[in-house]
Amino acid sequence: MQRNPALTTLLVASSAIMLTSCGNYVNVELSGRTGVSHDGNGNLSFHVNTCENSTERVDIVAGREGLAGDEENPVIGSYTLDEPVGGSFVIRDQAPSPWAVDQQLDLPEDPSHFFIVSARPEDKGGPAFIRPEKYFSSAAVTYDELMAARAGAVVTGIDDGLTSVTQEEFDAACPSE
Repeated sequence: MQRNPALTTLLVASSAIMLTSCGNYVNVELSGRTGVSHDGNGNLSFHVNTCENSTERVDIVAGREGLAGDEENPVIGSYTLDEPVGGSFVIRDQAPSPWAVDQQLDLPEDPSHFFIVSARPEDKGGPAFIRPEKYFSSAAVTYDELMAARAGAVVTGIDDGLTSVTQEEFDAACPSE
């Protein structure tokens, strides 16, 4: 049997590339969104549109101000349900029922510091190594920026200026559309 060094090198290199790329495969899918609004009197409401998914937990975490690089954002408010719920819904901080308050909301003292509204989708649909890791877009905003939005507008972030939509637009839109 005659060996072909070029073919052997090609096979070894291809195998190495295939093996290393398997470890780097990331399959993520944006599949829902969050937002926050105010009623004009300083009361906050947290909005979630799960699209085709569901969730049973909504967390509000503080921004990165004052944290070390390896420190996690502290949870400053948390709401849970016993069973996952889907669709578009609102949690009012002053009257969150049927949501249980796991941690009472404690916004940053400095109104120019960020807080982030997030929810985690229930992960279903096949083995973990095959199914995409789904996530909902988080709404990062400062209290000052939120209060500058009109009452009832759902703020979804302030990346390139304040981004807000009506409740109807929030309810109707899913990231995959």
